[in-house]
Amino acid sequence: MANKLGPAWSLPVIAAALAPPRSSTESRWAAAGPTGATLEEHLRDHVANRDWGAVLAVLQTEWVTQLLADPQGLRTAIESLPVDILQQAPGWVIARSYLDRLVGPAEKLTTSYRHPPITGTPRTLMDVLVVLTSKIADRRATGRMAAAAAGAAEARALLAESDDEAIDGLHPLLPDLHYQWGMAWEYAEDLDRAALEYTDSFNAAVLAGHRFIQAAAAGSVAWVHALAGRNIQARHWLRRVPDPTGEWWEDRASITARFARTHLLLDELREQEAGVELAKVDLAASPERWPAQKYLAAITEKDPSRSFDVVTQIDSNRPATDSRPENEGQAPIVAVARSILLTRVGDFTGSRNAIRQLTDAADTGGFGSQLGLLWDVGAALLTEDHSRVAREAAMLIQSSFGTPRILIGALALRAAAARRTGDTETASNAFELASQHARRHRLYLSLTLIPRTDLAELLALHPGSIPDHLHEDLLSNAVSDGAHDPFRRLSAREREVATTAVRYQSIAEIAAALFVSTNTIKTQLRSIYRKVGINSLEELRTVTVSGRATA
Repeated sequence: MANKLGPAWSLPVIAAALAPPRSSTESRWAAAGPTGATLEEHLRDHVANRDWGAVLAVLQTEWVTQLLADPQGLRTAIESLPVDILQQAPGWVIARSYLDRLVGPAEKLTTSYRHPPITGTPRTLMDVLVVLTSKIADRRATGRMAAAAAGAAEARALLAESDDEAIDGLHPLLPDLHYQWGMAWEYAEDLDRAALEYTDSFNAAVLAGHRFIQAAAAGSVAWVHALAGRNIQARHWLRRVPDPTGEWWEDRASITARFARTHLLLDELREQEAGVELAKVDLAASPERWPAQKYLAAITEKDPSRSFDVVTQIDSNRPATDSRPENEGQAPIVAVARSILLTRVGDFTGSRNAIRQLTDAADTGGFGSQLGLLWDVGAALLTEDHSRVAREAAMLIQSSFGTPRILIGALALRAAAARRTGDTETASNAFELASQHARRHRLYLSLTLIPRTDLAELLALHPGSIPDHLHEDLLSNAVSDGAHDPFRRLSAREREVATTAVRYQSIAEIAAALFVSTNTIKTQLRSIYRKVGINSLEELRTVTVSGRATA
C-alpha cells in the first residue's frame, strides 16, 4: 500500500511520546478502526497490511497506551517501518533504540545506552529535542556527566524559547524528556535542577496518563530530596508514588523510590528495615544506578565480612562498566561508600585515602563534592586537626543551608571540635542547631559522623536535644574514635610521608618525591616510628598497606 506519510508526520519520540496532534478529521476511531478490536490487534493488522499511515496514526495518538499495555508489539511495529519513513522522521530510530532497552533481547544490547546512528536530519522542534536527549543519555551512560548536563540545559532552553504552537504537540513527549534531563543533572551533582526536571516530568506524566514515568519521576524527586537530607519533601513525594498493581514496568520505575525509603529509614536509625527495603531493588533494569545502591549498602552493612564483599563488588564493577563514576558525577558517593566499608574492615589508611583522593580532585561545588568534604572533615577530627575541622566545617555550614544532610553533619563536627578545644559555648550552640534540624527532618544519621565519645558528651551537654529513646542507637552508629587507626596521631605532613613510603625503596627517593631534604624525611620518620610504635621503614610499609597498627 502506498506510503501515506505527510509533512506533519515527523517523529517526536524518546522514551514515551509522539508527534503533533492529528487533525480533527483523523480521529482515533479512524486510526484504530471501527470493529471493536483492541488497539494492539489493529496495530498488528496495519503492520501486516503495510499501511504505514495507519500505523503512524495509532502510534501518534496512542503511544503511551501502547507502551504501557504492549511494549513488545510497539517495538515490532516500529521495527517494521520503512527506511524512507525513518529518514523523514529520525526520532523513530531513537524510539526503537529506547524500546530495545526496555524489552529487547539482552544479548543484542550494548552494555549501556548508546545514541543510535540516524540518517535523516531533525527538522522539527520535536525531532531536535528527541535526538538531543538521546545524545544526553549517551553522555550520561558513558560517564560524561558535565557534557550531559550541558545538553540538558540546552534542551530546556530550546523548549523555553519555543512558541505555544510548537509546544502544543510536545505534551505526550514531555514526561520522558524532562526525566532524562533530570537524570543528567542528578548525575552531575546538581540535585536542585534534577528535582526541577523530575517535578516537571511528574506533572507532564500525570496529564498524559503515563503511569510508568509518573511513578519513576515521583520516586526520583523523593530520592534527590532524601539524598540532600530534605526528608520532609522526600516523604511528601513518596506519597505521590502510585500503588503497585503488577504492571511490567513497576520494578524499573520503583528503584529511586526504594532508594529514598532506604535513606529515610537509615536517617531514622532503622537499619534492619532499611536493609529489607534495599534488598528489594533490582538493578537488572537500571544498572547505571549501582553507585547509589552501593552507597546505601555501605551505610546499611555493619558486618565486616559482608562489608568486605561490598567493597570488592564496587572495585570489581568500576572497570567492568562503561560508566565511569570514579571520574565524574557519581564519584563522591562511590568514594564515601568505599571509605565507610574500608573503615568497617579495619583499613583506616584506605578509608582515609578514598576520601582524600576525592577531595584532592577538582571541586565541582555540587552535592557530591560537599559530601566528600564533609567526610574528609570527619577524618580530620579523628586525627585531632581541630583547627582544620573548625575552619572547613564553618565553610560547609555557610554553603549548605538548603542541604540538611551536609548542614547537620557540619554543625555536629563543629560542635565536637569546639568541645575538644574547650569552647563550650560554640559547642553548645552548634550542637543545638544540629539537633533542631535533625529532629525537624528526622535525620539523625548525620550526627553519627562524630565519634561516639564526643557524641555522648554533647548529648549530656544538651539533655533533651535528641529523644532519649534514640540515644543508644545514635551512639552505636557513631564512628569509632579511631583508636585502632595507626596514623591517628600523625600530622598531615607525617601521613603524607607514610603513604609516600609505600611507593619508594629509599629515603632519598621519598625525599625527591616530596621535594624535601633527606634530613627532613629522617626527622619525620623518627616521629612516625615513635607515634605508630614501629622501628623501620619496612614495618611502616606493612602498616600503611594493611591500614592497621601492628600492636
